[in-house]
Amino acid sequence: MLDTGDEEATFHQLAQQGTLLLKHCDSCDAFLLPDAMFCTECLAEELRWVPASGSGWLFSYVIIHQRFPEFADNGPYAIACIQLSEGPRLFSSIAMGDLDTLHIGMSVQLYFEVVVDGLCLPKFMLIQSGDSSPTARA
Repeated sequence: MLDTGDEEATFHQLAQQGTLLLKHCDSCDAFLLPDAMFCTECLAEELRWVPASGSGWLFSYVIIHQRFPEFADNGPYAIACIQLSEGPRLFSSIAMGDLDTLHIGMSVQLYFEVVVDGLCLPKFMLIQSGDSSPTARA
């Protein structure tokens, strides 16, 4: 397993159980990515772990066609910027499928994949083919 600090160990332990943790600022109700040291909205330093819903939508993506020898069976694949329902944006990969059908606004759901030595990484799968994003998203 990775040699990590206590906070990172907590994140990885819950990832093994299928839970994505975010940081939450009680001062301004902002949700932040797990590596946040302080609130980027109000600068408060008091943050606590909260489980993410696991839902979101496809904010942006790129399809990688390059095949590296070590990963010859893994292409093409999509790397995406996921807008989580709670607000933060997270870069991850999209589960294999028909990459030609990907479009901005598609709904996604979190799952975890064990990549090496018990390390679980958050990944996302498409949960519907339609655009579920509100008309205006920032």
